[in-house]
Amino acid sequence: MIKPFVNLSGIALFFLFLFCHVFHWRFKRPKNEILTLFVQFVILPGVFIVIFVIAGLHGKCLLSRLDMVAVYFLHLSLSGVYIASYPAAQADSPSLKILRLYSESNATELTIAEISRTFNKEKILSDRLNELKHYRWLHYDGVHFTSTWLSTLIAYIYQVYRSLLGLPKKGI
Repeated sequence: MIKPFVNLSGIALFFLFLFCHVFHWRFKRPKNEILTLFVQFVILPGVFIVIFVIAGLHGKCLLSRLDMVAVYFLHLSLSGVYIASYPAAQADSPSLKILRLYSESNATELTIAEISRTFNKEKILSDRLNELKHYRWLHYDGVHFTSTWLSTLIAYIYQVYRSLLGLPKKGI
């Protein structure tokens, strides 16, 4: 059984790095957000844990080396959920926009027309294309968009994943 202090330590580690992430984003948003999230939530906490163990500080916190591994895995689990939800939050996803529309209007019912009026379809498309260009998943030569090896790989992974789940291929 995992000790309660291990759980608290893993949660505290996550919130420490979440605070650093929010602080960083508020003052200087990085160009490559996904890579920065990976470094901030996976690499740096791992380095932190290794230094903590090598310096022998884990014993002062009443945690064994195995406990520190558990702390890191709990942190990784929380970080994974956060990183997975980040794109939807930062991109102002249509689903979240619809929910926010309900919240702001205090309505329990909205028509398709009322919902559609809140969306600029060209902006939605241009925002997605700009994001894909920014992350170098698409290349734009001024006339045509071309997929990169990375975007092809990502699309393939999602196709395989959807196939494993029994979902139709048309969803991507």
